[in-house]
Amino acid sequence: MIRATVDAPDVARAFYNAHAFIPARSPIPLALIRVTPQGVYTSGTDSYAAGTDFAKASGFLGEPTDVLVGRDDLLALERCAREAKKVVATVEVRSDGLTVEPIGCHPVTVPVHLSPEQLELHHRLTDIIGAAEKRPGVIPGVMTLDPVLWSRFAKVKADKSERMADVLMTDGYEPVLIKIGPTFKGLLMPIEREIHETNIGPEGLW
Repeated sequence: MIRATVDAPDVARAFYNAHAFIPARSPIPLALIRVTPQGVYTSGTDSYAAGTDFAKASGFLGEPTDVLVGRDDLLALERCAREAKKVVATVEVRSDGLTVEPIGCHPVTVPVHLSPEQLELHHRLTDIIGAAEKRPGVIPGVMTLDPVLWSRFAKVKADKSERMADVLMTDGYEPVLIKIGPTFKGLLMPIEREIHETNIGPEGLW
């Protein structure tokens, strides 16, 4: 058994922000939930944009572990933690599922899934974010972004409503690193301008 103790509003936000990056028809329908002594980490992606978040733990039992949960199940966990308001909640991983139980509220248990390919993809997201944070920031002359993908970042919840997106760019082809508040980090993949021009035409490009 693996169990982390977290503040319910914090883990609700982490679940929500991962869910915002898994569209209904995503080719990657499973979100990662990582339970560690430091806290509960979440990530969601469709391979074009990604969102990760973190809820700090005040207690932990067991060994660090990663599990995958479905998109709808992630939303059920978010609702459970959000409706509990400002209380402490436990996030518990067993062989048959993952349970969120806020103090004084009914627990919610969802199944966990096995998919080595999707698990590896989520691990790569962590690596890409870490590498992007170490690169020097560069303002490219031009960059092509999909407005639909960019709009997902408008859904992100942070610790304060006044938070804005802090953007780190390296060139016109590497993923854009986006930080909102102290815990959310996301990636947005630019469109290759040459391919876009070939497919759509030069109109609309600089």
